Amino acid sequence: ADSRAAAGAGAVSDGLSAAAPAVASADDATHHGADDAVDEKRGLRIGFSLPDGSERLISFGTGPKLGLQWTSSKPCAVKKVRSGSPGEKLGVQPGWVVEHVNGDQVADKDVECVHQLMRQALLGQESVMSGVASG
Repeated sequence: ADSRAAAGAGAVSDGLSAAAPAVASADDATHHGADDAVDEKRGLRIGFSLPDGSERLISFGTGPKLGLQWTSSKPCAVKKVRSGSPGEKLGVQPGWVVEHVNGDQVADKDVECVHQLMRQALLGQESVMSGVASG
């Protein structure tokens, strides 16, 4: 079992609006037309470390809320996945630890810092890692 995923006892609502090995995207889960292709350069992409030691890159795009609850202490990990949410449709599971947000390493960052980076990505803003403190 991954002790990092169990480190945070409390839950924090995602409060986020929008959206390397295996890649899933929100548009893949909800659309099938050629005009609905995901622009991999836009929106939110989270690199997760899974309890079995593998990694998964999920592209959420810029859609609605993710439907994920997060642990309240670092490392930032998925505590709960809401039924019917974009996170569930993309296969996200409790216990997955956030390692990267749009390519930026965040495993050593405070949960609030990680959430800020996610919000920026969902809104289509550029990452500003230099302005975010680690803790």
